[in-house]
Amino acid sequence: MAASSSPRSMTTGILVEYYLLTAIALILVIARVWMRMAITGRNWGWDDYTIVIAWLCSVVGLVLIQLAANLGSNPLHPTPSDPGRLRNIRYNTFFEMASIVCTLVTKFSICCYILRIRDDRQIRWALVILMIPMTLITIAIIIVLSMSCTPLWSDSIPPVCVPVTGMYTAAYAQSALTIVVDLCLTSAPAIILWGIRIQRGRKVFICGLMSLGLIATISNALRSYWQHYQSSRGLSFNMTWLTVFCIVEQSAGIIAACIPACVPIFKRRTVSDDRRNGLLRDRQNYYDLSNQYSGQKKSSTQVSSMTTAAGEE
Repeated sequence: MAASSSPRSMTTGILVEYYLLTAIALILVIARVWMRMAITGRNWGWDDYTIVIAWLCSVVGLVLIQLAANLGSNPLHPTPSDPGRLRNIRYNTFFEMASIVCTLVTKFSICCYILRIRDDRQIRWALVILMIPMTLITIAIIIVLSMSCTPLWSDSIPPVCVPVTGMYTAAYAQSALTIVVDLCLTSAPAIILWGIRIQRGRKVFICGLMSLGLIATISNALRSYWQHYQSSRGLSFNMTWLTVFCIVEQSAGIIAACIPACVPIFKRRTVSDDRRNGLLRDRQNYYDLSNQYSGQKKSSTQVSSMTTAAGEE
């Protein structure tokens, strides 16, 4: 019984969770890359670049958590005399930085994916208004974390850490803003697809896929709850639960961002049958909407209008 409740058992669980979610995210990222390169005619975009960067940030966090676990110090009862305490705090701080950067870049990827569905001035401005505060608060959090314990780079000088209660305001602001952005990005596809001639069931299906990001929103809320009980910069018991929900939040965001982009891999035959049966208008289904840029549509429209004008002359 004592072994099952030991601190190392929770560390092992965190590592298993992180490795598993990272592997699932990697599979979906690879599927997304293959879909872009092989199925949709090399239609590579910024949403694909940013989701790869987000996954790499998640891997950086995984490496930092593994390094912290390799220290072998007791995460529940860190003491000032523990030689691994400073490195433990350092790895945890850098993990938090990597986690919030991963979350931010994932949001950028989702915004770019939404612009594939509809790219006009209103949508662009709405996304800019959402992401500017999100970017600024992320930069602020990174600055706060970098100054939370000084010096953070030396193993020989004991660090002086500010009380974690002084960091609550910035952390809660970041969490609240992230939840607002998540809700807006989740509702955006439903608003965009409202006026498009697609079967209602398919609209619900697409919006349901995009709403998978709400898992990250729930994890964010739970992280904020446990953050209130954090009393140490080290890997205390409450800090381990913060780590659990940080991992779920960033991994769920990457997975949710990749699933809608990977749907064409499984739906190509269904879409072709629906076109032949006249259920969908040509080039007006979710496969085409989510995998070609609106800019390409605009250019083709401009070419056709110029051709018509030339014919009239």
